[in-house]
Amino acid sequence: MKSLLVLALVGVFSSSAFAMPPYLAKFKAAYPAASAIAKCTVCHNGTGYKERNDYAKDLAANGHNFAAIEGFDSDVDGFTNLAEITAGKLPGNADSHPAQ
Repeated sequence: MKSLLVLALVGVFSSSAFAMPPYLAKFKAAYPAASAIAKCTVCHNGTGYKERNDYAKDLAANGHNFAAIEGFDSDVDGFTNLAEITAGKLPGNADSHPAQ
């Protein structure tokens, strides 16, 4: 009985650890060529992914509409979000930008 409970708990926690957030799925659908950056770090800083970056904040403030913020420079690095995404760079990380 105890081992059955342990297996059930492992199943619950492992399935949630690999769950794809709905906004990441929408990002992948909107930018299929950007698969290299289509990860949690598009919208989150650091490890644990609790802190949202400025790209995620702009996205939330604009109704989670990716097209609405393509012209923004969320990380204030001199490149639009779309230019960064197209170049395979993270639009919420000022250290990740196209070559100048």
